[in-house]
Amino acid sequence: MRPRFTFVHAADLHLGSPFQGLRAASPSVAAAADAATYRAFDRILSLAIESEAAFVLFSGDVYDAEDRNLTAQLRFRDGLRRLQRAGVRACVIHGNHDHLGGTQARLEWPENARFFPARPTAPEILHAGGVPVAAVHGYSYPQRHVRESVLAQYAARCEDEGLFRIGMLHGNVGGNPDHDPYAPCALEELAALPFDYWALGHVHGHAVLRGRGPVVVYPGSPQGLSPREVGAHGCCRVTVEPDRSAHVEFVPVHALRWANLDVAIEGLEGEDALLQRIEGALDEERAGDGGSLIARVRLTGRGPLHPVLRSAANVEALLAELRAGAEGEPFVWVDRLEVETRPDVDLEAHRDNPSLAGDFLRLCREARTEAALQADLLSALSEFYGRSDIRRELPIGSEQLHRWLDQAEALGADLLLGEGVE
Repeated sequence: MRPRFTFVHAADLHLGSPFQGLRAASPSVAAAADAATYRAFDRILSLAIESEAAFVLFSGDVYDAEDRNLTAQLRFRDGLRRLQRAGVRACVIHGNHDHLGGTQARLEWPENARFFPARPTAPEILHAGGVPVAAVHGYSYPQRHVRESVLAQYAARCEDEGLFRIGMLHGNVGGNPDHDPYAPCALEELAALPFDYWALGHVHGHAVLRGRGPVVVYPGSPQGLSPREVGAHGCCRVTVEPDRSAHVEFVPVHALRWANLDVAIEGLEGEDALLQRIEGALDEERAGDGGSLIARVRLTGRGPLHPVLRSAANVEALLAELRAGAEGEPFVWVDRLEVETRPDVDLEAHRDNPSLAGDFLRLCREARTEAALQADLLSALSEFYGRSDIRRELPIGSEQLHRWLDQAEALGADLLLGEGVE
């Protein structure tokens, strides 16, 4: 019977990924954000060493771009050396961002690391306590766009080594619509191959797609890279028992966290009260892990502050006040303050009035439910698709369309019912 052993599964490090949008607003916050991917990587290394892991798997997109940042390559090389000093092996595949067709420095890599090529190759046999315990198979992208299944690369070397068999795959399993369809395959296709664990990469959110026979896991990216990647990010520590069963534990390693917060203005009479409510929401959010937080705050609801928030200058002043003092670490930084409040009037009471305001409000109500009206709206919006603020939202889904309808209704009600500000 083979011994119990532990390994760490990480993916999508994106070392050196820039956080360009923060630089102009705060150099210190931008510097902390730029270092975030490296700090998350360091925490992966510490986790592996402290856990006495036999090896670490890096399942693609180690770097953020095909023309690899030299600093990122040096940091990764030095990290592998740190693992080597601790007696920990490493296996690496490259994905769509850091494919083998990109440029790379001529560095001397430590002997503890195995980099898989873009062809079928023999597995890496890994040991724990001097005993062979795992056979790791991998495949690296030869170029950025690999849109066909690559499972034949694994099936070609499917000899039974009698060990815990791991397949490292960077790709889209199950057709995740939020990620490009690189190296696509179905979960059932992975289950049909004689592997015990599939160490996936490419999808930035942690997910256990299958818990046994075989275990199929996305660890997610160690560091959230944009406001869309909210919440905890990390890697997986996997413990394999002598009977080849595997226990997967998600371990957060992010250096900072993104969050989207909704703050209602109901019941607030003044700007100080609003600032206190926002700061309370930020403190509550940061209490989750005590680390640095970058948040986008959306103001919602009805209240007497709505006319005040119609002024872009007032919103900028509130944002500047929230950002004041965001120095050092841990910090809380409000990246954006979005206003989706509504007039402090009963719109339903006006909706059935025989007036221009009533006609407008009824049309807004109908647009939320009638497919023909929504089609007309999308057709009209197509004229603006060249604008960056519209293009970011493409394709326009039902949720986004309803948000825009809410904003349009609030603006129209302001103007037609006399609630606007100059």
